[in-house]
Amino acid sequence: MKIRTDFVTNSSSSSFTLNLMIELKNGKKLKYEALGYEEPFGPGEYAEVSAMLSPKELAECPDIAALVDMLKDSIECYGEPILTDDDKFIQKVKKIPSMQEIAKISVTGTEVYDPENEYAQVYTYDCMKQAYTCEIDGEQWGAINGASGGNLYVPDRKLAKESNEMNEADELQEKEEFVVEYDVLVRYNGEGGQVTIPDGVQEIGSDAFDDCLENLTGITFPEGFTTIQEQAFVSTALTSVTIPGSVKEIPPAAFMACVDLTEVILLEGVEEIAYDAFADCESLRDVTLPASVTKIYDCAHGYSFFGCPQFIIHAPAGSYAEQFAKEKGYPFEAL
Repeated sequence: MKIRTDFVTNSSSSSFTLNLMIELKNGKKLKYEALGYEEPFGPGEYAEVSAMLSPKELAECPDIAALVDMLKDSIECYGEPILTDDDKFIQKVKKIPSMQEIAKISVTGTEVYDPENEYAQVYTYDCMKQAYTCEIDGEQWGAINGASGGNLYVPDRKLAKESNEMNEADELQEKEEFVVEYDVLVRYNGEGGQVTIPDGVQEIGSDAFDDCLENLTGITFPEGFTTIQEQAFVSTALTSVTIPGSVKEIPPAAFMACVDLTEVILLEGVEEIAYDAFADCESLRDVTLPASVTKIYDCAHGYSFFGCPQFIIHAPAGSYAEQFAKEKGYPFEAL
């Protein structure tokens, strides 16, 4: 059966999934999913999802406002817009500082006919390389009774170069110990132990150490390093960590559930410890904080040190950290 390059399906038993992802240069990914069924069952599910989307056209919008408008105008259910200003995805898109911060945009449409048969296509535009590619997988079934869970139509699909296999650059990336994109460490492929982040890396992505959770015992940050993303080191085997002062905030859940972590040292310059930053670090014994720290979450949003049964805060006398320790009943020792 012929594989079509547009995506219009009409199987009475099919379901349709639309996925949209905007990847930023700092490694963060904004994701949206809409599910199309003949009979929707819950939130995010529709009787039909119809989309006319081109990642290339989205990437070429003059500003974020135009990008938002195009997104809202491009996805609908029976002629009614699905994406509105109240949608969390749209709210996140509005917070992107500028179009120049976007690295890639991808649009995926998947039609599932039964557990063993599906038809999928992925269109991706790389803003930095100005490369437009598509991947087609499976065969599209013919119309049955005129019913469908939805459709995706890519107006400029003929401009996308079909690429069904990993290219040489991707294969090379898989072999590299550190995969760095736009100064962000997005993946670590090494064996673990005491890891020294390469010079030039300014940020660590949230999924960078997913393949090395049980083997990462230590980390050394390079000069000029500024940002740790949420959950970057969650559940790793770190035993001790020193955060340079160039990192202003320890984000939510950055070191959550590091059960072997016994010592944390924040150097002068760090200002804030977000909620759950060190939650469930049950072996934590010593926390050294500088005078520059002026905010530690211990409120309804979460506790920076929740699930840490016994640790001492070491900090300068008269600092915010001392006041925090006394108010919350944590042991304190002046430096």
